[in-house]
Amino acid sequence: MNIRLALLNSAERGVTEGEVLRLALQHAVAELDGLGGTVHLRGPMSALRLVSVAGLPPGLVRPWEIIDQEDTAAPACAVRQGTGVWMLHDPPGHHPARVGQ
Repeated sequence: MNIRLALLNSAERGVTEGEVLRLALQHAVAELDGLGGTVHLRGPMSALRLVSVAGLPPGLVRPWEIIDQEDTAAPACAVRQGTGVWMLHDPPGHHPARVGQ
């Protein structure tokens, strides 16, 4: 993990925030042996906005482009709980079901 953080720290000046988020997400997914991941940022009026995706097809994440913070989707649950949330994926058109809850 320290090697991955050092690599991110070495990013050239002028690299956009979006590019740094994308690189950090890719490294986080790799470190966790994941298949993919997303980054959402909190926006105005209690909405989370999808800003970066790694390893996931567009059709899968499209329903999560904008998520209300009171939604049952993983990013909204994580914001409300103040911690990471792991979820299984249900068929398209459904929000994932929470694991272990």
